[in-house]
Amino acid sequence: MASVSDKRAAAPRTWPWAVALGLVAVVVNSWNIGGPSLMGDEAVTVSLADRSPGAIWAVVSTSMDAVHAAYYAAMHLWFSAFGVSAVTLRLPSAIALGVAVCGIVLIGARYASRATGFVAGILLMAMPAALLVATVGRSYAIQIALTTWLAFMLLLALERGRVWRWVVVGALVSVSVVVFLFTALVVAAFAAAVVLHRPWRTRIVPFGLASVAGVLPAILVALLGYQQRSQVSWIEPIDFGIFEDVLVRQWFSGVMYVDSSYPSWIAYATTALFLGLVVVGVIHAVREGAVMRGLAVLCTAWMVIPPVLLVGVSLIAEPLYSPQYLTMCAPAVALLAALGISSIGRRWIALTLVAVLVATAVLPYVHARTGNSHGADWNEVANVLRQEAANGDAVIVESDPWDQPHILFDLYPDETDGLRDITLTGRYNPVALWGDRSTPEDLKIGADVRRIWVVSRGQGTGEWEATLEAGGFSAVRTVDLPFSTLTLYAR
Repeated sequence: MASVSDKRAAAPRTWPWAVALGLVAVVVNSWNIGGPSLMGDEAVTVSLADRSPGAIWAVVSTSMDAVHAAYYAAMHLWFSAFGVSAVTLRLPSAIALGVAVCGIVLIGARYASRATGFVAGILLMAMPAALLVATVGRSYAIQIALTTWLAFMLLLALERGRVWRWVVVGALVSVSVVVFLFTALVVAAFAAAVVLHRPWRTRIVPFGLASVAGVLPAILVALLGYQQRSQVSWIEPIDFGIFEDVLVRQWFSGVMYVDSSYPSWIAYATTALFLGLVVVGVIHAVREGAVMRGLAVLCTAWMVIPPVLLVGVSLIAEPLYSPQYLTMCAPAVALLAALGISSIGRRWIALTLVAVLVATAVLPYVHARTGNSHGADWNEVANVLRQEAANGDAVIVESDPWDQPHILFDLYPDETDGLRDITLTGRYNPVALWGDRSTPEDLKIGADVRRIWVVSRGQGTGEWEATLEAGGFSAVRTVDLPFSTLTLYAR
């Protein structure tokens, strides 16, 4: 096994290939990225990021989502430069996964072997959960990238403790935790790894100083997040389903979160193969020298400790565990599985295993980028309105925590051109997530309104029916979609 110094000499030859594989990941994950309809969390991103910085702060500091404030600020700059659309909303996630792939190749190549690095990059690209978050306009893929590069810089600092490296580690800790508060769990895992691996114990003090300095800027975010903890009241208490959540849904299910039609056997088979390779990889690394053993310790802590801590808090205090929060641990799984594959003596077996894992990713890859895999059908709603609505028609979206009318109008402007929402009295409430809306009781329908499209989640609640009938409207057409129903009322 080559030493770290040997691999350091080969590093200039690894960088171009790492960047190339990262670019491949960006291209692969950008395919049809705007195809699936937006889901609820993405609607939140659009609602907040498409405001002024002052308006974003007004919401996150008084109402909700302080833990994602930095992400919304970054997306505000992105939207200002490239506009708001399904593609521009999701493209940063595809880019972030490419950045993560580049980083994981460098980690594997430097601390195991070049083959391990490339296999790890391919496996990260093939992990269903990573494939999903690369198509979602939220911070999950960015968290994967940040934790990957934090791990790389930490390993460099542990290898040769120059001051500037520890400064970079502290800066990455700060950015990572500010972007997503639960990244502090990964920092805790890295701290455990530094303590557990004997050659690293001499670096405990600089690591501790860098971590504390990095976490300090996130204290305000943590305090605001604690005050706003009721916004995650939707998370269910821990039950026996936690075993499937942690072992399967967390990294290997991909679209199983949002679409129950996805074949679960693929996720279970992927889980068994990945975890089997992880075990082989850990055993192999333990038998090797201190360098590879250190990589295995870091990755095992990265993979295991954050879920254990989050589940523990959910059991003792209040429910906080949700599988997608732990996608930031996926690179550790990919690295350990790559160690397992690289330990196999016969190359054809190793290549076959890589091919099988890539093959298991094909269906989730296509599924996550087509149809209604994100659990919503706003795109189909917009297409129906484009084909059947007349200029001047009104639109009402029934009350739902996520399905808000301005999302339809903002993200599908061509399809909704000439239509108007008659319930929205203000596009945004200055200190709330959504705009102010009329209720069925106080809705005033102008005499010029002759046709109204009511968009309902599922079969709807019928909350607007009495108001419309009192105004002389009657239902003349119904369009059933996978998740929504459109009803046309006319008078």
